Amino acid sequence: MKKRRLIPSVCEYCKKPFLGRSDTPRRFCSRDCTRHGKFSRVTLICAICEKPFLVTFARKTVAKFCSRKCQGKHLSSKTGELNATWKGGTIIRKNGYRCVRVDGEYIYEHRHVVESLLGRKLSKSEVVHHLDGDRLNNAIDNLEVMSKREHDRLETIKRHKSGFRKMSE
Repeated sequence: MKKRRLIPSVCEYCKKPFLGRSDTPRRFCSRDCTRHGKFSRVTLICAICEKPFLVTFARKTVAKFCSRKCQGKHLSSKTGELNATWKGGTIIRKNGYRCVRVDGEYIYEHRHVVESLLGRKLSKSEVVHHLDGDRLNNAIDNLEVMSKREHDRLETIKRHKSGFRKMSE
């Protein structure tokens, strides 16, 4: 039979030291402390609205907000560069194009580069073509503005030369 080792622990409720088993670590020293620790209530102050609210003793270290509404206010205040997961305002979409954040919304970087160069917004009928075919290479000398019709014709010729044909359903 395997011998159980006892390890020193501290009760989360009464803060008294006790010996707990190594195979199943315990948070409380007795059933009484478990009952009080898991089910007794503690009053905390909300970090947003500063109203008092009740939480179980076990949650006193993690609870910061009285409601989901206050938690949402806290999370929405940390947008953009203030957010811990901020990655510089650029993302790469599933279609392979890089997007940049401009005025709170993401737009395709290649369109943004050409629009800044021309000093105007591109119309919906205008397409920015990557000359080398690399969707992430948004250097000005690699981009060309053309109509959607011209771009479709160019891509059809390119596909035809490569032997690519779409299967009809």
